[in-house]
Order: sequence, then C-alpha cells, then structure tokens
Amino acid sequence: MGVVPRAAWNAVCVLTEICGQPVFICMRTTLDLNDTLVRRAKALAAERGTSLTQLIEEALREKLVRPTRRTRVKLPTFRGRGGLRPGVSLESTAALLDLLDGDAPR
Repeated sequence: MGVVPRAAWNAVCVLTEICGQPVFICMRTTLDLNDTLVRRAKALAAERGTSLTQLIEEALREKLVRPTRRTRVKLPTFRGRGGLRPGVSLESTAALLDLLDGDAPR
C-alpha cells in the first residue's frame, strides 16, 4: 500500500490494522467558531503557507502542552476595631440570622 500524502486527506486519519488489513480511521469534528477569529486564522494559515486545519491542530497542541497559569488573587482584609456588637453571640446561628434580618433587639 502506498503512502497517502497528508494534503490528500479529507480528515484527520490514522493508519491502523483491522483483521490484518491496513485501514484509515478518520474523524471529522464540527465546531462553531467566531467569524472574526476564523477569518484571522485563515489569513494566518495562508501567510504561513499551511491549512486552517493544521493551524488549529498546532494551536491545540500548544495549548494542551502548556501548563495552565493561575494568577494569585489578593483579597482585601478589614481589620476592624472593637469586637462584636452588644447582644451578638457567635454561639447561636439562629440568633445571628435574626440579627441580620433585623428581628433581634439592638
């Protein structure tokens, strides 16, 4: 069996053997992409002399290999003076909820 040039493939294909016979297994995927993004990708692929499929494959490979960077977020802290309001006890959730709802005496 001769080698099939990649440019002749209509889909992503893998050569495998099923029951001792070489077979191409192909997969097609439909994606909904932003029109502007596709236009820019097509222009970049043309500029590089490659296909849109190859450009997308390359971008996916890079994204999947690169570790995800997480940005550390600094949350504001408030250092109040004093303590609890008079009549507030942290021992009773119900009393705290009443206070928040405005049902507790002040």
